[in-house]
Amino acid sequence: MGVMDFKGASHLGLVVEAAKTQPNATARAMLFDIYNPWAKLIELSSTHPLTGKRIQALAAIARDKRQPFQDIDVEAAARAANVNRPALWRKFLRELALPILPVLTLIGLVGTGIASGVPIIALMAVPAMLLVWAALIPITYPFTQPTDTDVVALMGDVAASPMVGRPVRLQGQVIGRANAGSVIGEDTIFADTTGRTTIDFRSLWGPIGDMWTGWRRIKPHIGANGEVTGWFRRGMGGYIIMSELKTSAGRLKAYPYLVGVIVPLVVYTVLALIGIATYDGSAF
Repeated sequence: MGVMDFKGASHLGLVVEAAKTQPNATARAMLFDIYNPWAKLIELSSTHPLTGKRIQALAAIARDKRQPFQDIDVEAAARAANVNRPALWRKFLRELALPILPVLTLIGLVGTGIASGVPIIALMAVPAMLLVWAALIPITYPFTQPTDTDVVALMGDVAASPMVGRPVRLQGQVIGRANAGSVIGEDTIFADTTGRTTIDFRSLWGPIGDMWTGWRRIKPHIGANGEVTGWFRRGMGGYIIMSELKTSAGRLKAYPYLVGVIVPLVVYTVLALIGIATYDGSAF
């Protein structure tokens, strides 16, 4: 019927599960979709509006046709959460600047190199851009003490971001892989007493490391109780980028931010050595 796309479908189970124990959970989970400025950009990656907006639209249609529909008072939830739209917009603009800064660095150095006739300046543009991105890691992956929380509280965070993670810790159980049926899927579904969310494992070694982890290291944790620590972000749905998973089956550690440190430094060093070795002082 085209009510939703496959990307949004996996997040509806969370709302249904949480609403069984907390009637206002659905309204709180919809706050991000309706009030957060990031939601408008996130929708560009989908063929459908975000789940919260779809539910709101269906409720409006039901009212117009005088049909029964679950009473979801998003405005009351917004008042209870003290939603501050100007503050959300200021936060959004600050976070939007984060991916723009490395690009501006690249453009600025390339332009300076061309304008000055010094090719080594342009040559250093890419590694400089990567180093700027690496310098932003403490912002995008804050290294502060994680907060003990639950899935419903995370999904009710109207100020959540797809760019800046929130350090959190959940207690619960790994109930399966995010990609059901896959034998090499490295991402998992973690459930606590309030709901469930996706745990995003990101290997330092990229797709090969992800496949190895999914094939050899994830299976023992499925069905095991424990805790997961990581950074909560919000996109089409909520997810946690894993820092550490500790269950009765053992411990799984991840360093997703190191790619932004090690790779830029290696690239910077290699390009610098090449530039120094080949530069003869000539202009463009």
